[in-house]
Amino acid sequence: MLRTTTRVLVDEFWAEVFGLPADQLWPPGVYVDAHVFADAAWRGVYVLGMPGCARVFAPDDLIETVRAGLSGISPEGAMDPAVWRGLLGSSIERLLGPSLHHYLDDPTIAESLAGGRRLHPADHLVLNQLRAGCPEDDWFDGGFGDEPSALFGAFLGEDLAAASNLTRGPIGASDVGVLTLPDARGRGLGTQVAASAAAHSVYHNGIARYRAVEANPASLAVARRLGFASYGRNLAIYLVDPT
Repeated sequence: MLRTTTRVLVDEFWAEVFGLPADQLWPPGVYVDAHVFADAAWRGVYVLGMPGCARVFAPDDLIETVRAGLSGISPEGAMDPAVWRGLLGSSIERLLGPSLHHYLDDPTIAESLAGGRRLHPADHLVLNQLRAGCPEDDWFDGGFGDEPSALFGAFLGEDLAAASNLTRGPIGASDVGVLTLPDARGRGLGTQVAASAAAHSVYHNGIARYRAVEANPASLAVARRLGFASYGRNLAIYLVDPT
């Protein structure tokens, strides 16, 4: 269970992102607007869902198309990948999610389960080997396509079997991502490195966020083990560059 102060903090983060008062963030319905993110040049559609509300952010040239396509669609429907495949079709390059957002403000459980060690620049070769041994979508789902501010790893012998990262989140580098070699799963290594990253973030930022794809029960289980509480979800739809 999240503290009320943490929920308020998360809402304040989104209020700042959207440029809205916090008490007007989640009115019932579906809302489509132009990108407000710092990387608005990104060619894609971002959907953020809360109970009874979905906020959709799209490139300027697609706003009217998206608004028309979502007319009459419920907030739950706006989070359905099938709706977006029907609306945008072959212009979709990659669709990630829906991903549940989880937040942690008490590091007690994470500290008790933390394992592995901090990774350093000298570990880049084993990190590349981990990437080569995992499906490419898993690499991006785990946040490794971003610029991590911290990395943690668990080894089997000399091989990096699991890694976690911290990337930009609601406060500082508070987003936890994790990736485990397929052959090394089921040993708790992903939980250990995720716990290390989460505890580090709570200690430094007061909060950690963990996003897990709804269709990935193993990732959702990690969030539950570490004591994260679910609050919101998103879809990220990468589009083919029309040029």
